[in-house]
Amino acid sequence: GEVAVCSCYHPTRQAFAVGFQGGPVRVFDVPSTSMLVEHRQHQGMVTGLVFSPDGGRYLYSSSSSGSLVMYRADQLGYPVQRILGNTVGKGEGLGPRALS
Repeated sequence: GEVAVCSCYHPTRQAFAVGFQGGPVRVFDVPSTSMLVEHRQHQGMVTGLVFSPDGGRYLYSSSSSGSLVMYRADQLGYPVQRILGNTVGKGEGLGPRALS
């Protein structure tokens, strides 16, 4: 099974995101206890997750391969807006707070 390595709560909604050792990012709805979306943009362990401080309009995730992904957290399905390679420190030593 997958190992959860980091998580963060949405600042205004009853939802939270979880990053996993194998690279997936999943967002869950608290009231319904269901998964809202799963993204598999990362090739390495997710090292950081954070919702933007503007009420959670965006979700950002980073990985041990150095990638940074930006998702629209205010739209259904959390669509990917940007994927940037070699943007954050590589390796697993920064996780799970690489973006905090």
